[in-house]
Amino acid sequence: MAQCKNCGYDLKEGMDFCPQCGKPVNGENLEGSDENTNTNEEYDYSSWYEKDIFHAALSPLIKSFDNGRFFLNTAIVIIDILFSSFLISQPYAAYQMYHDHELQGLETVDKTVELVFAIIWLIIAIFSFGYWMKRLNRVKNLVNPEDEFVVIPLGTYLLQWFGEWLSIVLGIGGIFAIVVSLFDIHTSSFVLTFVSQYGFGGGVMAIILGIVIVFVFRLLAENIRAFAAIANNTSRQNTAPRTSIDLEDNSNDTYYNVLYGFCIITTLLFMILAINQ
Repeated sequence: MAQCKNCGYDLKEGMDFCPQCGKPVNGENLEGSDENTNTNEEYDYSSWYEKDIFHAALSPLIKSFDNGRFFLNTAIVIIDILFSSFLISQPYAAYQMYHDHELQGLETVDKTVELVFAIIWLIIAIFSFGYWMKRLNRVKNLVNPEDEFVVIPLGTYLLQWFGEWLSIVLGIGGIFAIVVSLFDIHTSSFVLTFVSQYGFGGGVMAIILGIVIVFVFRLLAENIRAFAAIANNTSRQNTAPRTSIDLEDNSNDTYYNVLYGFCIITTLLFMILAINQ
């Protein structure tokens, strides 16, 4: 017969509490029962991938899927490669223009327009690179491992920031189109083939479209993010602590400035050489 571990009272089958001391009848409160010998052994609740023979290789990867870090790091790598390539492509394009003698034989006006257009693209590339590198400092703090929905908030911020970036690029292009139309520039340059056909009205529409895009993208992102926040809070019943997304890391500013300087000087150098051919 089993006995109460607390007071030694003889317990009958089916008893949930000891009638002598009132202690609950469970595995830790029973003595003399063979079937409860291992009740004090703690159950291993670790995930299967932490016990698998290949866990040393698989565990970090699968954990990154579970806590959302894989998607975060993938987004960071893609953005870094995409806009770094966009910036570096500007001096390369200028070199190709010089190497292939693309401006040779053109009128002075045409060469000037080409130079202005190259400078505008260089400004857009520098802005794009700087904008997204600053945003990456905030992306790193967007994933909360305690959230059930981690990709949705990350995706909404990327959507919002893409709208901001696209609106500014459209604004710069719109201003360029307006300037071209106001000065009534007519050249044989292939650069103005697309811009000149829209003229002043096209430039104004590009600016307006940029304003609409930044508003719509922000509105859409905030609505999706609100639903995700409600779902995460409902899942956890409590709001998990989150690192502020306003933190900025300025440790790479020197590297960025060197890269900006290299791209600006190299692009202008090859453009000037191409113009003087």
